[in-house]
Amino acid sequence: MHTKITPAIPTIDDLQRILSGPLEVRIDGAAAYWIGQPDGTPLGPESDRTLDPCALVLRLMADGVDPDDLMLLARLENGELYDVGAGVNLVDMAEGTFGIPARPRIPANKRTVP
Repeated sequence: MHTKITPAIPTIDDLQRILSGPLEVRIDGAAAYWIGQPDGTPLGPESDRTLDPCALVLRLMADGVDPDDLMLLARLENGELYDVGAGVNLVDMAEGTFGIPARPRIPANKRTVP
């Protein structure tokens, strides 16, 4: 008689531990990733992983580039282009890739300058 093995179900603590560390975005069937502008102009080289493009996003943000001018694009193995993320969502992905904790977003018109 066969015994059905029940897989272990992760606890909330397990999930929080996993999600609190660095996470890399991967798209099934993607051959290359890069950062581009909404008009299609590439801002960096292609990479087979999202690490380099996400690092570029953080560098560009540090230089004052508006996140709405950035897109993470992927070329699938069949040649199709895929828009992975843009704007603030892309910033969240890039920060998550390097383990930077999420923080609340504050609209520019609500910020106070010290």
